[in-house]
Amino acid sequence: MKLDLEQMRHFLHEQVPFHKLVPFELEAVEPGFALVKLTFFEELIGNPWRPSIHGGVIATLMDVAAGAAVFSVIEPDDLLATIDMRVDYLLPGTRTTLFCEARVLKSGKQVVTVNTRVHQGDSEQPIADGRVVYNVRRKG
Repeated sequence: MKLDLEQMRHFLHEQVPFHKLVPFELEAVEPGFALVKLTFFEELIGNPWRPSIHGGVIATLMDVAAGAAVFSVIEPDDLLATIDMRVDYLLPGTRTTLFCEARVLKSGKQVVTVNTRVHQGDSEQPIADGRVVYNVRRKG
Protein backbone atom coordinates (compact mmCIF):
# COMPACT_ATOMS: atom_id res chain seq x y z
CA MET A 1 0.00 0.00 0.00
CA LYS A 2 1.44 3.36 -1.05
CA LEU A 3 1.00 6.51 1.05
CA ASP A 4 -1.64 8.95 -0.16
CA LEU A 5 -1.24 12.73 -0.27
CA GLU A 6 -2.59 13.32 3.24
CA GLN A 7 -0.42 10.60 4.78
CA MET A 8 2.64 12.03 3.05
CA ARG A 9 1.75 15.55 4.20
CA HIS A 10 1.44 14.27 7.78
CA PHE A 11 4.84 12.60 7.55
CA LEU A 12 6.45 15.69 6.00
CA HIS A 13 4.94 18.17 8.45
CA GLU A 14 4.66 16.21 11.68
CA GLN A 15 7.24 13.43 11.75
CA VAL A 16 10.40 15.14 10.49
CA PRO A 17 11.58 17.55 13.23
CA PHE A 18 13.71 19.64 10.84
CA HIS A 19 10.61 20.48 8.80
CA LYS A 20 9.20 22.39 11.75
CA LEU A 21 12.04 24.88 11.24
CA VAL A 22 11.66 25.10 7.47
CA PRO A 23 7.97 24.71 6.58
CA PHE A 24 7.94 22.68 3.36
CA GLU A 25 4.47 22.14 1.91
CA LEU A 26 3.64 19.08 -0.18
CA GLU A 27 1.44 20.52 -2.92
CA ALA A 28 0.96 17.43 -5.09
CA VAL A 29 2.01 13.82 -5.31
CA GLU A 30 1.29 11.07 -7.80
CA PRO A 31 3.22 7.92 -8.66
CA GLY A 32 6.77 9.01 -9.41
CA PHE A 33 6.13 12.75 -8.97
CA ALA A 34 6.02 15.29 -6.16
CA LEU A 35 5.67 19.07 -6.01
CA VAL A 36 6.89 20.80 -2.85
CA LYS A 37 6.50 24.50 -2.04
CA LEU A 38 8.54 26.65 0.31
CA THR A 39 7.06 30.06 1.09
CA PHE A 40 9.75 32.71 1.38
CA PHE A 41 10.76 34.09 4.77
CA GLU A 42 13.69 36.40 5.44
CA GLU A 43 15.87 33.80 7.19
CA LEU A 44 16.23 31.92 3.86
CA ILE A 45 18.57 34.67 2.55
CA GLY A 46 22.15 33.46 2.24
CA ASN A 47 23.73 36.48 0.58
CA PRO A 48 22.39 39.74 2.07
CA TRP A 49 24.22 41.94 -0.44
CA ARG A 50 22.59 40.37 -3.48
CA PRO A 51 20.16 39.33 -1.75
CA SER A 52 19.57 35.69 -2.72
CA ILE A 53 18.27 32.52 -1.12
CA HIS A 54 20.93 30.31 0.45
CA GLY A 55 22.05 27.47 -1.82
CA GLY A 56 21.64 24.99 1.01
CA VAL A 57 17.95 25.85 1.19
CA ILE A 58 17.58 25.07 -2.51
CA ALA A 59 19.47 21.78 -2.15
CA THR A 60 17.37 20.80 0.87
CA LEU A 61 14.16 21.61 -1.01
CA MET A 62 15.36 19.29 -3.79
CA ASP A 63 16.07 16.48 -1.32
CA VAL A 64 12.65 16.86 0.33
CA ALA A 65 10.75 16.88 -2.99
CA ALA A 66 12.78 14.01 -4.42
CA GLY A 67 12.24 11.98 -1.24
CA ALA A 68 8.48 12.55 -1.51
CA ALA A 69 8.56 11.37 -5.14
CA VAL A 70 10.40 8.21 -4.05
CA PHE A 71 7.92 7.54 -1.24
CA SER A 72 5.19 7.62 -3.92
CA VAL A 73 6.69 4.49 -5.55
CA ILE A 74 7.98 2.48 -2.58
CA GLU A 75 6.20 0.85 0.34
CA PRO A 76 5.74 2.83 3.61
CA ASP A 77 7.92 0.38 5.57
CA ASP A 78 10.86 0.68 3.17
CA LEU A 79 13.86 2.64 4.46
CA LEU A 80 15.25 5.51 2.40
CA ALA A 81 18.63 7.30 2.52
CA THR A 82 20.13 9.94 0.24
CA ILE A 83 23.39 8.64 -1.23
CA ASP A 84 24.22 11.23 -3.89
CA MET A 85 23.00 14.62 -4.98
CA ARG A 86 23.95 16.98 -7.79
CA VAL A 87 22.69 20.56 -7.88
CA ASP A 88 23.20 22.92 -10.79
CA TYR A 89 22.46 26.47 -9.66
CA LEU A 90 21.23 28.42 -12.69
CA LEU A 91 19.93 31.71 -11.27
CA PRO A 92 19.84 33.32 -7.83
CA GLY A 93 16.67 32.71 -5.85
CA THR A 94 14.95 35.98 -5.02
CA ARG A 95 12.58 36.91 -2.19
CA THR A 96 9.67 34.80 -3.36
CA THR A 97 8.12 31.36 -2.97
CA LEU A 98 10.12 28.39 -4.26
CA PHE A 99 8.70 25.28 -5.89
CA CYS A 100 10.47 22.00 -6.56
CA GLU A 101 9.19 19.44 -9.02
CA ALA A 102 10.66 15.96 -8.60
CA ARG A 103 10.26 13.05 -11.02
CA VAL A 104 11.50 9.51 -10.49
CA LEU A 105 13.78 8.66 -13.39
CA LYS A 106 14.51 5.04 -12.43
CA SER A 107 13.44 2.85 -9.55
CA GLY A 108 15.46 -0.34 -9.04
CA LYS A 109 15.69 -2.91 -6.28
CA GLN A 110 18.06 -0.84 -4.12
CA VAL A 111 18.56 2.50 -5.88
CA VAL A 112 16.10 5.18 -7.00
CA THR A 113 17.17 8.16 -9.14
CA VAL A 114 15.13 11.38 -9.23
CA ASN A 115 15.38 14.49 -11.42
CA THR A 116 14.50 17.79 -9.74
CA ARG A 117 13.77 21.34 -10.84
CA VAL A 118 13.43 24.37 -8.56
CA HIS A 119 11.61 27.44 -9.83
CA GLN A 120 9.77 30.48 -8.54
CA GLY A 121 6.41 29.79 -10.15
CA ASP A 122 7.41 29.19 -13.78
CA SER A 123 8.90 25.75 -14.39
CA GLU A 124 10.27 26.98 -17.73
CA GLN A 125 12.50 29.41 -15.79
CA PRO A 126 14.32 27.16 -13.31
CA ILE A 127 16.72 28.59 -10.76
CA ALA A 128 18.25 25.13 -10.17
CA ASP A 129 18.18 21.63 -11.65
CA GLY A 130 19.41 18.52 -9.95
CA ARG A 131 19.51 14.79 -9.58
CA VAL A 132 19.15 12.92 -6.29
CA VAL A 133 20.01 9.25 -5.79
CA TYR A 134 18.62 7.20 -2.91
CA ASN A 135 19.37 3.85 -1.40
CA VAL A 136 16.20 1.92 -0.61
CA ARG A 137 16.18 -0.93 1.88
CA ARG A 138 13.02 -2.82 1.06
CA LYS A 139 11.23 -4.46 3.97
CA GLY A 140 9.03 -6.81 1.91
